[in-house]
Amino acid sequence: MDIVDTEETPLLGTNRSPPPYHPIPSAETPRPPWLSRRGSADALRRHFSQLTPLWFCLLFVLLIDIPSFMSETPKLRMLELSLCREYYSTQDPSVIDDNGNVPEDLCKLPQIHSSLAKQLGLLAMLGGLPGLVLAVPYGMLADHRSRRLVAAFCIVGFILRDLCYFVVLYCYKSFPRRAVYAAPLFTILGGGTTVMNPMILAIVAASISEEWRIQSFFFVHVTTLVTEFIAPPLAAVLLNTCGPHFAFLAAVPFEIAAFLALGLVVEPRHEHDYEEGSESDERENNDANQASESKSTLGQPLIKVLRYLRQDVGGLLSQKALLLGLLAVVGCRLGRPMLELILQYMSVKFGWHFSKTSYLLSIQAATQIFIFLLALPAISAWLVRIKGNAPAANLAFARGSVLILSLSTLAMGLAPLPPVFITFMVIYNFGNGFASAMRSFLTALVPKDRIATLFTTIALFEGLSGFVLPPLLGYAFSFGLSRGGPIVSLPFFIVAGIYGLGFLAVWSLRYQRRGPSGNC
Repeated sequence: MDIVDTEETPLLGTNRSPPPYHPIPSAETPRPPWLSRRGSADALRRHFSQLTPLWFCLLFVLLIDIPSFMSETPKLRMLELSLCREYYSTQDPSVIDDNGNVPEDLCKLPQIHSSLAKQLGLLAMLGGLPGLVLAVPYGMLADHRSRRLVAAFCIVGFILRDLCYFVVLYCYKSFPRRAVYAAPLFTILGGGTTVMNPMILAIVAASISEEWRIQSFFFVHVTTLVTEFIAPPLAAVLLNTCGPHFAFLAAVPFEIAAFLALGLVVEPRHEHDYEEGSESDERENNDANQASESKSTLGQPLIKVLRYLRQDVGGLLSQKALLLGLLAVVGCRLGRPMLELILQYMSVKFGWHFSKTSYLLSIQAATQIFIFLLALPAISAWLVRIKGNAPAANLAFARGSVLILSLSTLAMGLAPLPPVFITFMVIYNFGNGFASAMRSFLTALVPKDRIATLFTTIALFEGLSGFVLPPLLGYAFSFGLSRGGPIVSLPFFIVAGIYGLGFLAVWSLRYQRRGPSGNC
């Protein structure tokens, strides 16, 4: 708000400094070129100072997402090969070569992929369990220490998880097939993607102004899409030349590089948004009180977690708009299970090799790069002009996006041919701005010093959905394969229904400007 002087305002206020002197060039005297250059340099310097956290976050996201997408199809092929080897060891051992390999064409049987669907569902559930249980403790650690520290723990957990996958599946003679279920448990260190994603997004959200926030979330998503475009073809080449095991192992060096790049991420100084016994921010206590509070915290961690859940997370959930928005965010967690489902679905229903299905990820990424760089920002800017403010525009954007997600997912399940399926997969991409729009809208509903708590709460909801939905889709796909016919597409029908419920939740939301107390 601009400060306007009135007649009662003293001309010589004690706390007012004289305005800086900026000479205005006359019409006869042209502005010196060096002055223009200096002004441009200052503007450029302010621009990079404002968006520096975003650029370094984008670099980190690029490095951490490359191994994620590059290892996807090799991991599927490794798991398929282990089940295929086990199946043919009793049915026809002659098809297994001396290295334990089986031709991929022989591994597309429904009974093999039915077991694979169940296994993928259980692995996803185990991978989501650490994030569900540890989201609050790691969120508290991020609030009181550093979000970068939590992100570093996550990367170490990713590296140990992937090494476990490789060792168990490559040394199949030394380890039983079910030992692979131990791999996701390594994400106890850091909490996995359920904790990692909110950490990075919270840094971006706290560092960028409200006008730039949704565009920044778009840029983060576009960076993910760039890696999704680059990594699958690289994985396909490695899959055909090195085999699935070493193609999967090639992702680990990128994770190590991401760990090193994390040191470049600029984390804004954030205030802790909760105190014991008072809502007023009294951080100027003496050293003795701070030491006593720290000792109490260390001695009673469970009580601290419960208090955090009741006072901070519970305080957010007491707002109806936030609760409905968080329930709708559950649909955001379907993106990754949908990718895994599409890869296996195309492999089984249309007989594609995994090296071929990996190119679907690149097709999807290429279309989304265009959508997120050009279409969605233009639509977002148009909605801001129509609605008058960014939060209301984000809400309208989210409503349209989740409707597209629901209808296109239903159409993918009904598609009889690969070209039809791919067409609706491209249409599905136009709804992928839902996650960014909802996060930006929910961020506008809370004070800035409670953003970290909001993203921790989002992590809790996403962790819950990541724990429940992947095994649900896996077992639904397994059931569909056992029945055959249109029931094979049962997971797509379930996802379409979940997005439909998300549409109803988002449609019931209304935006009101936050008052001085921080409530809507």
